[in-house]
Amino acid sequence: MNKIYTISSFLSNSRMYTYKKPFTTKLNNSIDHLSSNLAENPEEEPIEFELREIQKSPKYEAAIGFVVAGDYERGIKILKDLQKNIRSENNHISGDYLFLLKKIVSFNKIAKYPISNIEILNEISEISKKIYSTDFNNLFDNTEYTIINLLEIDPTQAIKFTNEILEENIFPGFFDHIFKYYLGSAYVLEGKSLEVAVEIFNAIENEIDDKYLKCCVLNNKACALWWDKLRYYINEIEKNQAISYELVDQIAKEVFSIVKVFKNGLIQIEDLENLKYEDRINYEGISTSSEKSEDIVRKNFLKYLLTINFDISKKFDSNFVKEFGQFNNPITTIKTSAIVFSNLGELYFNVREYQKSLMFLNVANLFFQNFQKNDPLFYKNLALVALCNWKLTGKSENPKNMFDKIINQLKQYPNCYEKVFVLRSYGEMLAEENSQNIYANNLLEEAKIIEEKLPYFECRRNYLTLPRDE
Repeated sequence: MNKIYTISSFLSNSRMYTYKKPFTTKLNNSIDHLSSNLAENPEEEPIEFELREIQKSPKYEAAIGFVVAGDYERGIKILKDLQKNIRSENNHISGDYLFLLKKIVSFNKIAKYPISNIEILNEISEISKKIYSTDFNNLFDNTEYTIINLLEIDPTQAIKFTNEILEENIFPGFFDHIFKYYLGSAYVLEGKSLEVAVEIFNAIENEIDDKYLKCCVLNNKACALWWDKLRYYINEIEKNQAISYELVDQIAKEVFSIVKVFKNGLIQIEDLENLKYEDRINYEGISTSSEKSEDIVRKNFLKYLLTINFDISKKFDSNFVKEFGQFNNPITTIKTSAIVFSNLGELYFNVREYQKSLMFLNVANLFFQNFQKNDPLFYKNLALVALCNWKLTGKSENPKNMFDKIINQLKQYPNCYEKVFVLRSYGEMLAEENSQNIYANNLLEEAKIIEEKLPYFECRRNYLTLPRDE
């Protein structure tokens, strides 16, 4: 029976507390990991796998051996020699050859040679068109694989490739909004034409039925609006302690419109559109309540949080923050939602609405505390929480101990945007206090060194909801 394409397969394969998986099937045959799995579970019966012909090749086995031993360069070289041999024999229009190309892509990524993959990814696309000319599902899987990897390497190349796919019209029309989602996201990553990204997202958001994909589109659209519309105002806030009433009013309007987009995405992914809820939420007995009633309370809270109107010019309801503190279970169990809540928290921090920032950061952090404590985004959020509390206490409480703990935890992620953010935030805080200037300068210099090693678009990628080729 042929595989039936459904939009829900885009994000629903691992709904709970993970990045949502793309349509692509798993590229690496489990045989590569069989020995380690058996070592971890010695009592389990061995699982029989059907090897591809190329995996039986002595050269392929030798390449895998070198990679497992950490000698990526020799492993990749052997696979590239095998690639040349297959092409010279004119046997490259085959599933085995595609498998080999994807293996080279994977190893290049592990070895930190991602730029080498651009040519290979374009070849994957061309070979796929010949092999799967009448099989849209497999052709789409390979096309999406190419786009996702290009997004991780070079957004400009992703824009070029995706536009070409759309112009070729080789897929049925119902695929277009998925490709346009990737196209808009690529424009956001590139950062040069954020208004173009917003136009693309506007054109497709009402065409999408899948709630997960719609949330991704709305989150990425809100990020584009945030960086396009609010950047000027945020710079003005950072430069001036005193802000005019006119500027406050303009900021309030922009923030409200962006927050609304973020919230609409959350309402979609959390399936809250038709939920009826009480004005007051009963928190008593949650820990001993049934799973169904606990879920009702959780959704009630989310509905209240996402439908009340926060007026940026008015005092925040501190009782709501206190009431929220009584709810220790995760408010969301979906990683994508946690990313959106994190974005809302930072957006409010940018415009000095620290209590509102804390509210959304705490929702995100409950997710990470329960499911992904080692996610670097969690540590970035904790740094923002520390800064919010520092600002709210009139800078009387120095969060040095908290920052030192966060930096220590981030040592396991030597090169990541979250570490850059934490180091820079801590350094700027110390510099603002006019204390420990040498340490502050060291932190800022370390942040700069790490940032220079990252792709230019890494700072934007961490806010977007994108599938990853994992």
